[in-house]
Amino acid sequence: MKTKDLMISLTAEKYLLEIMKIPLSRDSGQPYNRRSEPTCSGACAAHITAEFARWRSLRMKKSRLKRHISELLAFILKAEKETENSPALNIKRAELRDLILMLGETDLRIRELEIKRDEIPCDFIREIISHRYFTDPERRLPTWSETAKELGIAVNGEELRRYVCQKLTSSAV
Repeated sequence: MKTKDLMISLTAEKYLLEIMKIPLSRDSGQPYNRRSEPTCSGACAAHITAEFARWRSLRMKKSRLKRHISELLAFILKAEKETENSPALNIKRAELRDLILMLGETDLRIRELEIKRDEIPCDFIREIISHRYFTDPERRLPTWSETAKELGIAVNGEELRRYVCQKLTSSAV
């Protein structure tokens, strides 16, 4: 398991202040029960964190589109050498244009999410979000407990998730 030290990107004072703000749960030893305790107060930031999680799928979609575009380009080049102007070639060129447009839209959405991440006002929360959602897009999305453990934050995953949701909701990212 890789661990990242938040102390590299944050000062000790900021780190300790943010850790002290995280409210500890009443029954931290018991497993989380979704029916008895609400996940977040009010509107919740689940939609915000889900948006950040989409960054990973957008990155995979971008690589699939690039691969498909290169395969389609190879097919078009081969077909242009063999035939002059076939109707199938025009269809493939239109498909290529559509794929390039989709690639551009996907790339734009990726950049928007990265800008949204960079606009999070709290350095501590930004580092957590960055590590959890934007680091190593090929690996499986870690649980909140794994995130806390990897970052060396001495709270359980539910407490960390609740705190991040609260901060994201209050800052209205």
